[in-house]
Amino acid sequence: MTAAPRRWSILIFVLLLSIYVSTTSGHHYSIDGMAMYQQSKTLLFQHTFRFSPPFVWGDYRSEFTYWAEGLSFVYIVPLAVWAYLLDPGNKLLRTVPSNDRTLLFFDPGYAHVNVTNCVLTALTAVVLFNIAIRLGIRHRAALVLTLVYALASPAFAYQKMDFAQPLAAFLMTLTILLFILAADLRERAAKYWLLVAAGLSLGLLSMTRSETQIVVVPVFAASLAFELRRPRWRERITAAAALLLPLLSIAVMHAAINHLKSGSLLGEQASRFTSVKDTQALLRAFAGLFISPGRGLLIFFPLAIYAPAGWYRMFAEKPQARWAVLFGSLIVLHVVLYSLWSEWWAGISWGPRFLVPTLPILTLLAFWPSSTRLSSSRRPLPLLIKAEVVAFGFVMTLTGVLLRWNVIEGQHDVQAGTQLWKAAYGGIWYFRLAANPLWTNLQDLWHPHVYDLLILEPASRQIIVENFVVALSVATLIAAAVKLIRSSGSRGNKSAVQN
Repeated sequence: MTAAPRRWSILIFVLLLSIYVSTTSGHHYSIDGMAMYQQSKTLLFQHTFRFSPPFVWGDYRSEFTYWAEGLSFVYIVPLAVWAYLLDPGNKLLRTVPSNDRTLLFFDPGYAHVNVTNCVLTALTAVVLFNIAIRLGIRHRAALVLTLVYALASPAFAYQKMDFAQPLAAFLMTLTILLFILAADLRERAAKYWLLVAAGLSLGLLSMTRSETQIVVVPVFAASLAFELRRPRWRERITAAAALLLPLLSIAVMHAAINHLKSGSLLGEQASRFTSVKDTQALLRAFAGLFISPGRGLLIFFPLAIYAPAGWYRMFAEKPQARWAVLFGSLIVLHVVLYSLWSEWWAGISWGPRFLVPTLPILTLLAFWPSSTRLSSSRRPLPLLIKAEVVAFGFVMTLTGVLLRWNVIEGQHDVQAGTQLWKAAYGGIWYFRLAANPLWTNLQDLWHPHVYDLLILEPASRQIIVENFVVALSVATLIAAAVKLIRSSGSRGNKSAVQN
C-alpha cells in the first residue's frame, strides 16, 4: 500500500469510528446478541460452552446456544480488556445472567463490548476502499463509494446492533481483498501467505454464520482455480494447500463444537431450510428479500438497483471479469440461500439483515460505471438521480441508527415479543407498509429527544470517550504490528536479492 491510500485508510477509519461510537446505544437488540455475548463470558471466565444456570428468554431455554461462535470469540477481546485491565473490580462484567431481563438487556459490560461492531464496520469500509483502489478506481470515487457504504447503507444501522452480520461482512470483504492482493503478486512465498490468511478468514466466516459456508466457501474455492493455472504441479498443490488447510482445520473445529453443543456436526442451523417443493414460500422469500417494505434490499438500500449495470460493465472489462464473476456469484448465491431459508425475514431485526454481508460489493458495483468511464462525463441529471437515491437510503438508515425500533427491548416484555414473532411468522407481515420503519417513524427523526443514543445520556458520555480511546488504541497496535510484519518481509526480500 502506498503512502496516499494508507493515509486515506487511517482517516476513513478514525472518522467512521468516531461517528459509530457516538451513535451507539449500548444495549442488546436481539436474543441472538444476548446469547452470543453471554457465550463469550462463559468461554472467558468459566472456560466452557455450557450455560450454568441455563440461558432463559421467554420460551427459549438452553444450556448451549445454537448460534455460531464467531462473534462470541471476537467479543472475548474487548471483554478481557475491560474485565482484566480497565475495570477488574466490576463483578457484573463476569456475571452470566440466566433469566434476569434487566441484566440480559442492560448488562453493564455490553455498553463497552458493543464497540466491537463499530470497529468491524469501520474496518470493512477501509477494506472496501482498498479493494476499490486495487481494482483501478480513482481515489476520489473510491472515497465516495466507501462513505456511501459506511453512512448511507444498512451497514450504518447494523454497526450499533448485536448481530453477527457486521463480522461476516468484514471477513468476506477481507477475503476478497486478500485474493486480489494474491493475484497481483508474483513472489510465491508472499502469495502463499496471503492465501493462508484468506483460508483463515473464510474459516472464521463459516464460524460466524454457519449457513454461509454453503455459499461462500465453494465460490472462493472455485476462484482459486485462477491461481492454479501454473506449469508446475508443486506450485498448484502449494497454493491449494495454503487456502484449504487453514479452512479445513477451522471447519473440523467448528464441527466438533457443534457436536458438543447439539449432537450434530452441522448444528441446528441445518434444519432451517424450506422445501424446494414449497414454491409459494420460495417466491415470497425471494420477493421479500428485494421489495418487501419491512425487509426489501431495494427499499432500505435503493442504490443496489445500479449494481447489475455496474456488474455488466465490470464483466465487459477483461482484466476485471474474474472479479465480476466472483462478486456476482456471492450476491446471487446469498439471495438463493436466504430464499430457501425458512425465516428469510431474519426474525425480529431491522431491514435486510441477511444481505448485510453483500453490501460492500453491491456498493462497489453500484458505483462502478461512474467510477471509470462515466467519472469524467458531465451529465447532471443521472448524477442528480443517483444522489437522490443515496439520500433516500441515508434517511432510511437513520431510522435504524437514531430510533429505538425494537419494542421488545424497550418494554422488556417477553409476551410482546412472542406476539410479534407470531405475527411475523411466514414473513407475510413484512409486506405491509406498517413494517417499514420510515413509514411509521419518519416524524420521530425530527425529535432528537427520542433518539436512542448513549451519548445523549449525561451519565453515559464517559463510556463513549472510553470506548473510542480503547478502540483506537487497539486499532493502532494492530496497524503497527501489520506494518512491522510487512517491513520485516520487505527487508528479508531485499537481503535475499542482494545475496
